Amino acid sequence: MKKLLAATIIMASIVSPVVMNQSAEAATKLEKKTIVLPKINQTNINQMKKGTYSYQGIRLAMTKKQVEEKIGKTKLAMGSHDKDDIIGTSYTTIYGKSERLWLNFYDINYKTKYNDAKLATIGFRTDDKYITKEEFEKYTGKATEYEGNMKKDKEIVRKYGKLHVAYWKQKGKWVVYSYGIVSPMNEVGMHEYGYKEGRKLPTGVKLPKWITEENGVEYQ
Repeated sequence: MKKLLAATIIMASIVSPVVMNQSAEAATKLEKKTIVLPKINQTNINQMKKGTYSYQGIRLAMTKKQVEEKIGKTKLAMGSHDKDDIIGTSYTTIYGKSERLWLNFYDINYKTKYNDAKLATIGFRTDDKYITKEEFEKYTGKATEYEGNMKKDKEIVRKYGKLHVAYWKQKGKWVVYSYGIVSPMNEVGMHEYGYKEGRKLPTGVKLPKWITEENGVEYQ
């Protein structure tokens, strides 16, 4: 289920340590500050479900360069240009004293420069906050998609539109481990998302010429 959490919220290996590139850039803006979580209220949750929520001036589809102009750079960062696995360009950055804010940038073309990759997930770790699923769903309503079994598993994911939430069981209750606002662009490059199921591409997304049926893609 750890893989399930990471693949859905796209926050790398959120449960286990991640080896990140330690750049020489100085800490700026949000990098080592205390990240204040968004208030859990109906207005914010509704915006998250629609994918329109803005945090500290950043929102989905902004480029990495635009985001860093708003909140600065961070030493905790890792990226890849993955041609062989058809993942494309992916870059993850982590901000805050408690590594609270996770951002994932993505582009389906593996040749895209990191600075031009677009923000595909705005994620927050909340494992130390003890926010129960019951409390959270007062604002989200029922999930639209389900991953994991509440009776058999210790970790599950529930999706409420573009708001994806990872829960884990603590002291007999389901508690929010992390949540993220996810763009369809975030999942286009994942085999799990449905290359081989013949899914249609999200609106505005075009496959680059280097992706063909011969290398495993069966989008219609």
